[in-house]
Amino acid sequence: MPKMVHSLLACVAGLRMVCGCAAQTAKSVPTPARLNQTVRILSRQTFPGVALRGYGVVAGESETVAAPAGQATLLHGHCADEAVAKLLCAKYLSDVMPLPKVTAIKVAIPSNPTGPIAAREVEGQGCLAAGRVGPEVTLVAAGSGADLAWVIGQTVGLDQAVWESETLVPMWLDRLDKFGFRFYYRPWETPKGETRATYDVFQVFDFADKAQRSGFVFWGGADNMDTAEGLTNNPFWDWALQAATLKNLPIGLNPGIGPVEAGWLFNRYREQTQPKAPQFTGNYHGVADNHHGGNGMFSWNATTGKDAELAVSQEQIRQVAKLPNTVTYMEPHQELHHDKVYLTPRNALARAPQEWFTLQRNWWRGTTKPTGRPLPPPAHKFSVDLSADWSFMPL
Repeated sequence: MPKMVHSLLACVAGLRMVCGCAAQTAKSVPTPARLNQTVRILSRQTFPGVALRGYGVVAGESETVAAPAGQATLLHGHCADEAVAKLLCAKYLSDVMPLPKVTAIKVAIPSNPTGPIAAREVEGQGCLAAGRVGPEVTLVAAGSGADLAWVIGQTVGLDQAVWESETLVPMWLDRLDKFGFRFYYRPWETPKGETRATYDVFQVFDFADKAQRSGFVFWGGADNMDTAEGLTNNPFWDWALQAATLKNLPIGLNPGIGPVEAGWLFNRYREQTQPKAPQFTGNYHGVADNHHGGNGMFSWNATTGKDAELAVSQEQIRQVAKLPNTVTYMEPHQELHHDKVYLTPRNALARAPQEWFTLQRNWWRGTTKPTGRPLPPPAHKFSVDLSADWSFMPL
């Protein structure tokens, strides 16, 4: 079986990645799709149920069989209901199509009463298809269209399958796969030589739309004026949020508490702020600067003050949570590692693909606690100019 066909099967919302290392188990539901007894099964594996973000508990099983010209693989996913199964199937198909050298084809199945089914061909690798029957999703891969048609025809129950997407995939579920690139948007900034009076800021959103629907991150937080108690800084950027939403561009929110805090908070909770060194008027970036903690900063041990601050962030999160294009939130304390960014040392690059796999697996499992072995602290920090040759990065 070609490697790429196996890898395409593996990317179905973490079924291959996650089910083999389940954190929560559930009784597997027997799949309605069953191979004819005349088919020679080479291997079979069962994956206990695992809780996946966006899908609930999904269980699975795979079968590798001998096909007329090689081998074929079936991966069955057992979902809680039809709605989840439709989403799982749609997510898989939407992830497969953008990959290089993948084209949509039709494959004729003699036993299928509705005619040829939708499938995908991977140049030089083979063919695959994804079908849904009730709450079950079956992924089929083979080295050729003929073998794909044969194994589907030999599987009882797949004659009733739906082989096309039946629902839209929410943008937040595509955060890692399609909307991974988002950049800070600072309102009212203009290019060199332009002024606010002459520059059309909305062309930025047109550019982002054309750049493969790149996204924005907006910097939230409280209004830091002394007299703005309980107010947010939304008027500074909410118009840009609306512009991104009208174009259905992905957005993220940086709740913005911590070093850029409001004077009205400190006036009420002065005893919970971090003291500065005597006669020091700056912040942790420099002197005579009221930004980045210059106005004050809550202690990590703050209680009621931190609660009041988080209440402001909570209100902003409620507002953006209603939007279909919201895909992420940053940790409330903003950029915890702001000015010390280093690339992975070369001697650790070989493990980078595995670490990325672990990151995605943990995200789909809905846990923030790493279960894999993380990269060690960089022993030799180095930087590479963005114009340099990046061929050494094995990703």
